[in-house]
Amino acid sequence: MDQKNIEKIKSYFSQIKGLRVAAEAELFDSAELAKQYNFLLEKIISLVDEDLKEEISHLKIESQSFGYTSYGGGSEYVKTDVFRSKITQLVYWLENRFAFGDKFAVVGGLIHQIKDSEIQSRCLDLLAANDSFDRAISEATRIFENRLSKKTGSSLKGTKLVNETVKSNPQDSVLKVSEDKDIQEGFANICRGIMLYFRNPNHHTINPETSKEDAIKICAFIDLVLQDLEKAKIQEIK
Repeated sequence: MDQKNIEKIKSYFSQIKGLRVAAEAELFDSAELAKQYNFLLEKIISLVDEDLKEEISHLKIESQSFGYTSYGGGSEYVKTDVFRSKITQLVYWLENRFAFGDKFAVVGGLIHQIKDSEIQSRCLDLLAANDSFDRAISEATRIFENRLSKKTGSSLKGTKLVNETVKSNPQDSVLKVSEDKDIQEGFANICRGIMLYFRNPNHHTINPETSKEDAIKICAFIDLVLQDLEKAKIQEIK
């Protein structure tokens, strides 16, 4: 899902939480709040991917839940239990799908810091799923591997790719991030670590126990490494 759309959904989520607080306080016209809720829901539905639309389309408050009182000039109202049920379900859905809730507030915020367009387009939808978060890690490491391969022109894969193209000594390395040997060595070790610790376990086996929080952290970390990879220089080694 496009990062801009996620930011818009986040804004709507904040407004929906405000509506829920107002509805619980019963200080405002419930029918008007429900109409605002439906409006925001429609906005969110228009932004999410097609396979997610059906998950929340039923949360719209239908016309039969509205009515008019027989007193006070026939004021419009909405069935309170229906309104509260619908808005609570939507809040929980958004919290779990996009890590907007308090539980994921800090970690979830990392999602919105990811800058790499390929990780955004290929990993964010996997992070928004209900489970199987190891797929996001596998995809992020695949992006890293492919990017390193293209940058260096090497056809090798995995650890062999890193060992061949990212040396600890900047003078011997096809990919050079720094003239400083310690910095170059550190980057080389990080690249090897991505392959050995993140890529291989998730590439060769299924890890259903991987949590959403861990997957977000790892994808955000690889995003940072990709930024340095893009800035690195290529040199011909004789």
